[in-house]
Amino acid sequence: MIEALRREVVAQGLANAVQITTCGSLGLCERRPNMVVYPEGVWYSGVRAEDVPEIVDSHFRQGRPVSRLVNTDQAALAAEVCANRDRYLASLRARDAAGVMPDELAQSIRGFQESRVILTALELDLFTAIGKRRHRRAGGSHRRHRCARH
Repeated sequence: MIEALRREVVAQGLANAVQITTCGSLGLCERRPNMVVYPEGVWYSGVRAEDVPEIVDSHFRQGRPVSRLVNTDQAALAAEVCANRDRYLASLRARDAAGVMPDELAQSIRGFQESRVILTALELDLFTAIGKRRHRRAGGSHRRHRCARH
């Protein structure tokens, strides 16, 4: 939808008048894709690529929001955004309590996927070394615990 929006803005000659930016979440997860048009602060939800030419012409060019896609109940919007935020924060607390790796760290690690094979080999060597050491401590080494011959 973003690419369709960018193409349509250019096609309608509005590239110098309209700035398109993206964000992670507007808090209306169930209604996506969502879009907010400023300076009016008009919230659109359920926008499809087929809706883009109408939005660009009607709203961006003529200043008339596309009413069938506009979220008009501000109280409902605020309540939904707050509920989704609370669910998100609860999930973060649950992940922290469970010891799950934070997304930022997981993303950093994924950024080094090419070196993952090396890490896996090192991990295996480490686990193998730890396993051998535990095996010896548990009596698995015959050199240490030979029976005396009589």
